[in-house]
Amino acid sequence: MHGTKHLKRGPLAQPENMILTREWSQMWRYASLDVTLLHASYIQHAFPRHNHDYYVICGVERGLQSFSHNGAKYFTPAGGVILINPGAAHTGEAADEHGFQMRCIYPSAQRMQTAVYELTGRHQEAPFFREVRVDQRWATEHIMALHKTLVQGEDALQCESLLTWTLAGLVKRYAELRFSEQRLGNERESIQRTCRYLEQNYA
Repeated sequence: MHGTKHLKRGPLAQPENMILTREWSQMWRYASLDVTLLHASYIQHAFPRHNHDYYVICGVERGLQSFSHNGAKYFTPAGGVILINPGAAHTGEAADEHGFQMRCIYPSAQRMQTAVYELTGRHQEAPFFREVRVDQRWATEHIMALHKTLVQGEDALQCESLLTWTLAGLVKRYAELRFSEQRLGNERESIQRTCRYLEQNYA
């Protein structure tokens, strides 16, 4: 896969019923896709109030995560998804002494606009996620599958197509955006190819 990888290795993933006993993190930066990935386990580490100039799209694999956003406190259990817009101040920490493990995708605003263009056929402003917390199987499964595919990075074209398709799906379901320019279901050919790939490999 094209782009530069910056990787800090951690231990193999633990069985589902094992309590996390150490903290670790792995990060990848793919310049060609304009996206960064994080796979991490946190127990005591806490992120103070901060913001980013990119989107935060995370899925919790195990444990219970908590964060503050816009004056409210949220909890994310295993299977839950977090969607944070650029510039939104938030925190991040484990909700209890057992810690949590998560996979995160950090696409730039430009990458999200590319996904919107592939979906609508028109150049538009970057989308705005309405909810910061989502508990839907579609979101969880596709975010996890995308993260794992990008980490493997065996097929650059397929990685880019899957990234665009997944981001477009998140925008379609959870973001504020006008879709009148192009009827949904008539997505561009690259997204249709990825849909067929997913049906064949993840059904």
